[in-house]
Amino acid sequence: MVIKNGGLVLVILCQFVVVNATNRLYLENHYGAPIICKVFNNNTRNNDRLMSNKDTLVNNQSRVLLGIIPHAKNVQNRNEWVTSIAIKTARYLSAGYTQLDGYVEALGNAINSCCNGIGISVQNRQYCNENKVCNKDAVIIVYPSSAVSGWNIDVQWRDSKRTIVSY
Repeated sequence: MVIKNGGLVLVILCQFVVVNATNRLYLENHYGAPIICKVFNNNTRNNDRLMSNKDTLVNNQSRVLLGIIPHAKNVQNRNEWVTSIAIKTARYLSAGYTQLDGYVEALGNAINSCCNGIGISVQNRQYCNENKVCNKDAVIIVYPSSAVSGWNIDVQWRDSKRTIVSY
């Protein structure tokens, strides 16, 4: 921040990046078939993100907004936090839900470490430098997998200033 006062310029440097309060979390389906997602995000009436505690069909090649990644600097958005995610195949003989809560926790921890300066280790610092997670949204991507290998899941950080449009 730069403050000018009658020719005197004062520069204030902040130690940590301010996190965009809208670190959104998306689910993107590249599985090759529809999947069913159940998310807990306190949403009971808004169509901007998935409804909480409802089985929602996510078609192949589509992306859905789940809510906000919980972390230390977005407490004011607690009612939009994603607290739990589960997915399963849309097939009749589905093996049941697979919990993705570990991803939600890891994403929140990444933001807390990289952007909020909470518990940053050398390993976390390397992750922060490689992924530049501050002020970005996260996308959990489900890729094709086989029945014996389990889910093939990846997480990507995307610039939150760019609009992510559903297919």
